[in-house]
Amino acid sequence: MFIVENKTFHVTRGDRGGFNVSLKDYTFQTGDEIEFRVYEEDGMDSEPVIEKTKIVESASDSVLVELISSDTTIGIPSNERQTYWYEIKLNGDQTPFCYDKNGPKIFYLYPGGVD
Repeated sequence: MFIVENKTFHVTRGDRGGFNVSLKDYTFQTGDEIEFRVYEEDGMDSEPVIEKTKIVESASDSVLVELISSDTTIGIPSNERQTYWYEIKLNGDQTPFCYDKNGPKIFYLYPGGVD
């Protein structure tokens, strides 16, 4: 499972998927850099557990960011849903999706069988 609903991720551990990033009143330009980072819950002061960078190849209103199976195989396998926080940065100096007045942006990781 890889679903994004209302800016909240619902992902089964080890599953791959993609999501589109779009910003109100902004057109991505060639060379723009989008950084997607996932942190342990309450861990924004630590290194991210997932870090993906996407360089925009051509002007567009949205950009697809893809995660592979190894990206979502994080943490210790569990039989419980795990809560992480995420942020999305643009060009290293803007954070349009981040912990804000409404709280953290949530990335839920659901149990997946261990191979």
